[in-house]
Amino acid sequence: MSETTHRIADLVRHARSLRRDGDVTAAMTVAQTAVRICPQDDPALLVLVQSCMGQLCRDTGEKQDAIEWYRKAVAHVGPDQQAQRAHLLRHVADILFEQGALDDAWHQYQEVIHHYASEQSLHRANALRGYALVLEGLDQPSAAREAWNAARQLYAQFGIMPGVAECDTHLAQLP
Repeated sequence: MSETTHRIADLVRHARSLRRDGDVTAAMTVAQTAVRICPQDDPALLVLVQSCMGQLCRDTGEKQDAIEWYRKAVAHVGPDQQAQRAHLLRHVADILFEQGALDDAWHQYQEVIHHYASEQSLHRANALRGYALVLEGLDQPSAAREAWNAARQLYAQFGIMPGVAECDTHLAQLP
């Protein structure tokens, strides 16, 4: 690994640490340094830096910027990194939902759900959760029920009781 690669990885780790500690402003400053020095010919580093910027922009309420950073990161994901692509696209779908862009969120979740179709994972549970929320917003209670039930099963399988409780609450409110 080159010195630049180490420096960028260290900067992103530091930014994430600052974020966990609640200092998003300092985290953003550190991440912006990583963006400035990141070589444009290193897709893995670009994904690392751009996804970090996406999360930080989301944290600061700059949701459109967050979407743009996540989409930049997706553009650099290699063909053998489809799980990473799905994870990034789920963040885009989540933000689109938060913005009320339900049709756009639905399309993004479709791709993510397709990727996770054969998995029994928390990634799939989280994608199904977001998808169910979008389906509720689109007034598709039958499809929402199916997604909530699938998410509930996965959350229960992994012992994520707050996830199970959220699913139960939504299931009880569906017609």
